[in-house]
Amino acid sequence: MRKLLVGFISILLVFFTGCSEPTDEESLYDIQKTLNQIEDYSCVAEISIKGNKKPEKYKVKHTFKKPNKYISEILEPKNNKGNMTIYNGKQAYLYSPQINQLTILKDYKQLQDEMLFIGYFLRILITTENPQIMSDTLDEKEYMTVKAEIPGNNMYRKYEQIWIDKKTHLPYKLIIVDDKGETLVEVKYSEVKYNIGINDDKFNMELK
Repeated sequence: MRKLLVGFISILLVFFTGCSEPTDEESLYDIQKTLNQIEDYSCVAEISIKGNKKPEKYKVKHTFKKPNKYISEILEPKNNKGNMTIYNGKQAYLYSPQINQLTILKDYKQLQDEMLFIGYFLRILITTENPQIMSDTLDEKEYMTVKAEIPGNNMYRKYEQIWIDKKTHLPYKLIIVDDKGETLVEVKYSEVKYNIGINDDKFNMELK
């Protein structure tokens, strides 16, 4: 009888251990495995930038391919709809569909657009020391949040922090924080699609 009881308790322990919630370390490991397998992605990003009087808001489509090719296409506001910033890994372009004009941006600073991309955050996460990793709950959903220092020692762009859904491994939002801890930029992501087979030709713009 005692052996049966011990065996039953052992089965219960295995059952409850298997059903227990994963630790932050386990969740992060699973998320990292997913993110490491990303070769390209697309998503919609709603961007809010703090201004002097009121925040500036944009809605854009992001297209990204490793290691550093990307397109940022404005969806809103309507007067700028279709305008694209394209970076092919070497050269940046600005395309205006209203006038069918393609402009080479010779003095373009990548960080202006690049740091709003999920792919950029993943790159700095690899090189940063001691990223801050925490769990957070928003609207009854569990997220893993990671905070990392942005290279360049810019007081207005000191840290980036991202929220990733623990179950789907999809990013929810990203913020950029200054050295005083104030949020200056917030990006919310939707319609995220990983590894959709984006061709390199997409980043080589030519007027037709």
